[in-house]
Amino acid sequence: MLRFYKENNYHRGFTLVEVAIVMVILGLILGLGIPMMRTLIKQNKLTEDRLAVKEAKNALIGYAYRHGRFPAPVTSGTYRLLPYDIIGTRQTDSHGNRLIYDVNDNLTASSDQSLQSFCNKVANEAIADHLPKIDNNGTKTPVAFIVISKGSNYRLDDLNATGAKVSGGTGIYDNPSHPYDNNYDDIVASYSFGELEKWCDETVGSGSGGSSGSYSTAYGALTAVAANLIDSNPNGPPDSFNTGNSAITYSKDDKKATLTYHGKAITIEWGGSGIDNIEYKGG
Repeated sequence: MLRFYKENNYHRGFTLVEVAIVMVILGLILGLGIPMMRTLIKQNKLTEDRLAVKEAKNALIGYAYRHGRFPAPVTSGTYRLLPYDIIGTRQTDSHGNRLIYDVNDNLTASSDQSLQSFCNKVANEAIADHLPKIDNNGTKTPVAFIVISKGSNYRLDDLNATGAKVSGGTGIYDNPSHPYDNNYDDIVASYSFGELEKWCDETVGSGSGGSSGSYSTAYGALTAVAANLIDSNPNGPPDSFNTGNSAITYSKDDKKATLTYHGKAITIEWGGSGIDNIEYKGG
C-alpha cells in the first residue's frame, strides 16, 4: 500500500495578540527607561559640576601657595568670572557655563607677594567686614573667595543672582549648604578665613608675627615644595621630582603625588584639566 506524505512548508508567524503583548512590554521598558536615563544624565552632570567647582577651589589655593595672592576675577562680562587660563582649570561646567568667582580684593595684587606679606593681609581681613560674604541664616559671614556653578537651569539663583554682578552686585551669596529644589541648583564652594588662617599658621608661623617666610613648620616646608611642583607640572605628576631638601621625599602613584616631611604629608591629585585635590595628612 502506497502512502503519500505531504511536506509541511507552513511557518507559523506571530499572532496579533503576541505582537500586542510585545508592544506593551516595549512601551513599559521605554516608559521606565527614558526617565531613568534622564535622571542618570542629570546626576552625572551634577557630579561633574561639583568636581569643577572643587577643582577650581583647590587650584585657587594652589595659586596662592605659589604667588602669595589670589588672582583677580575676570570682569569683562556681566559677572565676576573665574580666570581659568591663569590657574589652569577647565573653562566651564558641564552645561557650558563659565564658573563664577568672587574674591576679597585686598587679597589680590598685580604682582607676586611673599607669603608673609600675604598672611599679614589675611590676618587683617579676617577681622574686617569686607566682601564677599555668605549668608548663614541671616548672618553675613566674610570669606576669602567663592566659586559657583550655575547648574542645570543656566542661571544664578537666590542671593547668587546679584552677588557677583560687575555692576550693581551685592557680594552676598548663598551658603554652600543651601538646600536644592526646583528653583535652586547652584553649586557653591567658599574658602573661609578660618581655613586660610590655619594655612598661614602652618606656613609662616603663628599669625602675622610668624617666621617671616622661613617655613618653620613641616607643613610650611611641604607647602613651598608643593607650590613648585604644581607650578612646574600643571598637567600631571612627574615620575621624579627634586624637592630641594633631602628630608622631603617624593612619591608618585598614577595621577597622585605625595610629599612627606617629618611625619606630615601633602598629597596632590591631578584631574583631566589641572589640580583636582590637595590633601593634608598627619595632623
